[in-house]
Amino acid sequence: MAEPNKKPGQQPESYDPRTPEIVSMVEQAQGQGQQTQAAPPAVKTAPATIKAKARDQVRIIELPASKMIWSGICPSSESKDDETIRRFEQWWNAQDELRRDRFYARDFVWHDREANGFAWGLAITEIPEDTGGWEVINFPGGLFAVANYNCVEGERGAVAIYYSIEKWVEKSGCFAMDEGAGRHIMWNCFGCSEAALAAMGYGQCDQYVPIRIKEADTK
Repeated sequence: MAEPNKKPGQQPESYDPRTPEIVSMVEQAQGQGQQTQAAPPAVKTAPATIKAKARDQVRIIELPASKMIWSGICPSSESKDDETIRRFEQWWNAQDELRRDRFYARDFVWHDREANGFAWGLAITEIPEDTGGWEVINFPGGLFAVANYNCVEGERGAVAIYYSIEKWVEKSGCFAMDEGAGRHIMWNCFGCSEAALAAMGYGQCDQYVPIRIKEADTK
């Protein structure tokens, strides 16, 4: 019996998708999608000077503007504010369990330089009927340079990764730091199972540093 005709480009059943061909196809499809969705920049940007070996050190992420339920500013030196953070964490954990998607965490901790304190916020798509008495604020979103560090290192690790990101941004040529009102350094812990954390012996956090696209020098 003659074999059925295969459609052009049809792969055999044994075709392994983990090949350079399929990776290339995915990258091309993603690139085309980005080209159709992203509008061209309104201004000419400065040329990038990111060296090949530094391309994987920092990720560039754009977070959308959204609503956030937040803890308010909590100066870490006051014990009463430690209780505020604990109450917010209890409410946030209960609220987070209601989510159907578990692909990424929606909670962020940030430091407000102007208010000299920390805050914890939960990004939401819809304002729930019960906010636990916590205030809803507008989160401006924007571009961030992101890198992860070992949570065990605590504040020392957070400071070290900040200066590492700052140095990367300065050398990028096309980005500049953009900290200011409403644009704060933020932290987010990876969603990871207890078994995985126990296996590694440490947790991981992402640090988000506000940046902007740098315009070309027209002089």
